[in-house]
Amino acid sequence: MSFNIREAKKQDARKFAGVDLLLKPWSWRHEHGYAIVEGQVKNVSSQSIDNIEAIVEFYTKDGTFITSDSSVIEYRPLLPGQTSPFKVYATWNPAMGTAKINFKTLFGGLISWTKEK
Repeated sequence: MSFNIREAKKQDARKFAGVDLLLKPWSWRHEHGYAIVEGQVKNVSSQSIDNIEAIVEFYTKDGTFITSDSSVIEYRPLLPGQTSPFKVYATWNPAMGTAKINFKTLFGGLISWTKEK
């Protein structure tokens, strides 16, 4: 069985159709009075995307919203196929139990994304 790079690219294109970003595994922790969220995001679209903002919302364990914060990802623009790290800081609140993440352009709307499996 041979590996066909064109076919592999077609399969990737179908897998990510309508999705611009692939969220790699990410984590958050409490350190020095801050909730720190770190991860990586990959551009799986065919276009460069500039000024991508990672937005993190923090909730209590029972789902009550506490606060949100955001930061622009490190690479600007994020080229097709490129992966960029991101880090978001928020003031720590002892009630923080869960965090949710989203992505948008700095002065625009949400960017479609999916989690890496």
